Amino acid sequence: MFRNTLPRWAVLALLVASPITTGATLAISDSDKQFGHSDYYGPLTPTQVFSLMQSVDALVTHYATHQFPERSAWLPTRQITVENYRPEDVFVALSRLSDLVDQLALKHKVRPTHRIERERDLAIPAEVFLQAGECLDTLALVMNSLSPDEVFGDFYANNSDSKKQNKTPSDVFALVDLIVRKLNTLLSEERSTDE
Repeated sequence: MFRNTLPRWAVLALLVASPITTGATLAISDSDKQFGHSDYYGPLTPTQVFSLMQSVDALVTHYATHQFPERSAWLPTRQITVENYRPEDVFVALSRLSDLVDQLALKHKVRPTHRIERERDLAIPAEVFLQAGECLDTLALVMNSLSPDEVFGDFYANNSDSKKQNKTPSDVFALVDLIVRKLNTLLSEERSTDE
């Protein structure tokens, strides 16, 4: 289980994302029921995961601009529209993303991305959120290894634009897919540079 290994950012994010209640029970909205409610984490929705993935995307773009300024304009920018995806589909996509982030981590001598384990057979938004955060943490460490004097806390800020709309797992999957394609392009460029 991952309950005892939560990074500090996750604890803070969960405190900010979860309403403080004085009663013994939490009111669970229909949206929370639709995507899954964790007794331990409370309701975390695809909209919150999408906001976190926007931060991951921004950090990948920052990495590209830092490492390959003349090639960063070549990165994919268009999301592929998908429908009827579930949190489990996003969790699997984040596993692929974590593998790519680990390739960068290895190159820059940074610890690999921690893998979140599912509590049940299928992932719930809380687990998707935590895995997305682990990707963000590792990318921030990679950037810190390249620019130790630069501060990367702004990449952990909530993206208010995404909170104006209710996002679905399909929206999150499309963004994860875009980031995977960006990282594949960057890693291919790095391999050709290293040869």
